[in-house]
Amino acid sequence: MINRLKLAFIILIVSGSAFAQDTVSHVIRKNLGELKIQSAESGTTIRLKSTINEEKLGLTELKKNACCNLAESFESSATVEVGYSNPVTGTKQIQMLGLAGTYVQIMYDQLPGVRALNQWFGLEQIPATFIDAIYVNKGPGSVVNGFESMSGQIDVELQKPEKSSKLLVNAYVNSMNRQELNLQKAFKINQRWSSLLETHLSRFEYQKEFYNNFVRTPQIRQYSLIHRWKYDSYRRVETMFGIKANGQLRWGGQSTAYPLLTKIPSGIYAFGLRANKIDGFNKTSIRLNDCGSHGLGFQTQYSFQHQEGFFGARYYSGMDQSFYFNSIHQYEFEGTGHSLKDGLSLLTQDYNEGFTAVNERFRQTIKETIPGAFIEYSYTDPKEKWSLLFGQRIDHQSRIKKWIYTPRLHIRYSIAANQSIRLSAGSGFKSKFLLAENPGILNTTRRLIQLEPTLLPEQCENYGLNYSIKWKGDNLFSVDYFYTHFTNQIVVDMDFSPYQTLIYNLQGNSFSKALQVEAYLKIINNLFVRLAYKNTDVQWMQRGVMIPVMLVPKHRGLFNIAYSTLNQKWKFDFTTQWVGRQRLPHYEGLSTMQEIPSYSPNYFRHLGQITYVHKTWEYYVGGENLSNFKQNNMLIYLNEPTGNYFDANYTWGPITGRLIYAGVRWVMR
Repeated sequence: MINRLKLAFIILIVSGSAFAQDTVSHVIRKNLGELKIQSAESGTTIRLKSTINEEKLGLTELKKNACCNLAESFESSATVEVGYSNPVTGTKQIQMLGLAGTYVQIMYDQLPGVRALNQWFGLEQIPATFIDAIYVNKGPGSVVNGFESMSGQIDVELQKPEKSSKLLVNAYVNSMNRQELNLQKAFKINQRWSSLLETHLSRFEYQKEFYNNFVRTPQIRQYSLIHRWKYDSYRRVETMFGIKANGQLRWGGQSTAYPLLTKIPSGIYAFGLRANKIDGFNKTSIRLNDCGSHGLGFQTQYSFQHQEGFFGARYYSGMDQSFYFNSIHQYEFEGTGHSLKDGLSLLTQDYNEGFTAVNERFRQTIKETIPGAFIEYSYTDPKEKWSLLFGQRIDHQSRIKKWIYTPRLHIRYSIAANQSIRLSAGSGFKSKFLLAENPGILNTTRRLIQLEPTLLPEQCENYGLNYSIKWKGDNLFSVDYFYTHFTNQIVVDMDFSPYQTLIYNLQGNSFSKALQVEAYLKIINNLFVRLAYKNTDVQWMQRGVMIPVMLVPKHRGLFNIAYSTLNQKWKFDFTTQWVGRQRLPHYEGLSTMQEIPSYSPNYFRHLGQITYVHKTWEYYVGGENLSNFKQNNMLIYLNEPTGNYFDANYTWGPITGRLIYAGVRWVMR
């Protein structure tokens, strides 16, 4: 398949020359031509004539479920699933195509977002009020954005200084003693300069215990800040620069340890972590002609993060700093449908994370410099019957001293004006940041054993097929199938022994097969229903045997209904999620001491919200996990939290019961 893609690309570039992307706007979305299927009630846009299989979650969608942060913005999405946090750290992770969110390239305004050490809490650092829209595409994305997209891309488009409301205030409180306050202030300095300051403060201090003084969730205190400046010459130059900062403190475990966090007695399990992160970024575009079809773009970002704490008897620390640069040259051949992009990129990474304990020490260090070059061709025929996006990039991985070739191809063909078929194929790679991507390794007394001295970069190939049809305005049916095959993957083997976790490079096969069927239906005016079903088969080889990957449901279902009154003053939303059974870690040898099933049960989760709008005020009240279903046996051997078998990697469902929340938003336009 790779050789065919190389041949196809050579044929395509014979008639082309290079072009660049405006880094401040989403040119791919702007230039490919699209037919939007959108309603104010649903807030979801399916781009029927976009070459890439992409959906947009707008502000209306983000407001459906309070959406305190990015991780909670996908509650009504069938494409992205949110995994439940364990009761020790409270971290949340996502899945796409049955694969962990670590294989999804998550960006903020097309700059690196949740990656490396930031995968610990990155999804919880951006409040929903900071977000203008979320773009989600399944499968390989554009090579312009890098090489790390393996199962999909999520681009979080943040609020823009020149378009934001003058002032926004959002306050939130829930029945589990969580309070949040978000403030947003826009400054119009003059015709060319504008600025936006966004701040977030939150506190979560739910202390309900479930057994042996263990609390169901950790206590969390967090702040986030984004300050951005925008300059537009209204001629040829446009630039945006700013800073992002986040700090948080978490502690959990047994409540008896809380007053003694500086000195934990033996026999008591406690968790504490302090983390700080700061980013500085710049995006500049230069139009080289009056119509904007020829231009240059530059993207730059520096990130630094440091965190330290303890997990029981393990003392932990992590540090990560990275630099990213991307230059893009764009040219559109006006009136022909042809366009071309090329550019150079650079990513440097200095990552160090590990822990120490009595008779145990683990530390992973990744220092790498990855320069790269890319070229991407796109074409849309004049009648918009079909379109194509083909790109390739070459990157030098300094850690393994190899060049890695990454091709990606997307084809869209319209069977009729309201029907499209999309094909995609491509590859991706990334380094494995072991503890950041698998924080559960620390929430156990298992010994961590790395069987090989070098963990190679993870690499995969992804192939996808999508069919979409639209009828009667706002009705849409879509079905897609994606197959992901790993040529290398880092295996985290928790089945070998109940007191060991083995880490090694893949030896054999690993794959994901994901089928998704989805329908958006307009029942009557202002009443919309969304139905979805997903089937996934995710397996990898452990010690010569193919085995389903842990905690990945084979079946999922989603039902969402949204209604608003004609004057848009009242809005009602209700969602039901069905989650099929999941394979659990294998604890051979413990069955005589504690009964542990091999699979979790099926369960349903219900959530809903009511919103009332009065002029510039919005009042909302809602609930999550309305049926009060929760997992009670979340920890293995919680009677002996400092013994050899304690394990918190057993969370497959909700860890807290019914939650009721209320909030208010006020906007000065």
